Amino acid sequence: MFEVVGWTTIGTEDSTLLAYPQIFGYKDGDIYLYDGMSETFFRVRERDGKILSRFCRKGRGPGEYVSLGTACLDGARDMILASDVSMNRILAYTPEGRYLPEYSRDSLIGAAVLADGNILALNPMDLDLLYAGTGQAGTCYDIYDAEWNLIRRGTVMQNAKRSFMIGYPDPVRSIDGECYYLPFRSDTLYRVTADADIPMLVFDKGRYAISDEAYMNPEMMVSGGPGISDVSTEIIGPYAFCDFYITLDGLYCSQVWDMRDGKLVYAASSGDSRPGFRLKSDGVGLSVSPSFVVDGEIFSILDYDDALRLVPDLDADANPVLLHLRYKE
Repeated sequence: MFEVVGWTTIGTEDSTLLAYPQIFGYKDGDIYLYDGMSETFFRVRERDGKILSRFCRKGRGPGEYVSLGTACLDGARDMILASDVSMNRILAYTPEGRYLPEYSRDSLIGAAVLADGNILALNPMDLDLLYAGTGQAGTCYDIYDAEWNLIRRGTVMQNAKRSFMIGYPDPVRSIDGECYYLPFRSDTLYRVTADADIPMLVFDKGRYAISDEAYMNPEMMVSGGPGISDVSTEIIGPYAFCDFYITLDGLYCSQVWDMRDGKLVYAASSGDSRPGFRLKSDGVGLSVSPSFVVDGEIFSILDYDDALRLVPDLDADANPVLLHLRYKE
């Protein structure tokens, strides 16, 4: 299903160490990511891992974020849209970190750029109501044009239902640039366009999936009961890749669903780490998980043991190795 395009060892110049890298963009051979620990943005040249630029705008002043949530690259306008989840706002920056107030927006908690250049923007939500399964007035998200003019309201909350399927969502993009969204506590995956929210897949747990009681249940999680955390969903070709952690059993799970017929086509679990998929690069066997789909490209961050197989002299305290993948039909 996948082949290796190449890999990148991020440089450690100026003693830069990334503890929790999150890839959010790719353009002209450069990888855009932020470190979830230091809340710092980086632009890394793929061919040699050189850090071309970095910036951190953590603070409480104009153009600064109190708590960095997510980020996306608006490649057409060459800007980064970052979410400040503490202050409920979207902050726009150039790749070098210059604040762009005219492209920033208050009262939002996340954004994704649609294939046509319009923006899906997440609204703040009352999690107490959502956890209780009673829904909430309003929408998960709304659609804006590039100048933040409202195009339409999202409709997925009109179809909300109580479900233990999956946790708090962020929009994701497929390798063909389309945007997808899985609402909170819903088992229906939607493709989102400027015109409509289109149901694409109702997750049929099937005989290979975990039991209903093991799906997201915050009330039981508090007392150490079953629940799901560390949820991620990526759309690659006609498939939805879902990774999550079952707290009660201590299991990392990976599932692949075929969006054409809604069937579960692959399931695996492990007590140590995400199961991943086995493939070879230059004769070296690797276990990879397609964790980041950005701007038509697929990336995985290798575990240290797998990274050593590609880079035998890799130091234990080196920055992560990023694996660039391509989907094969």
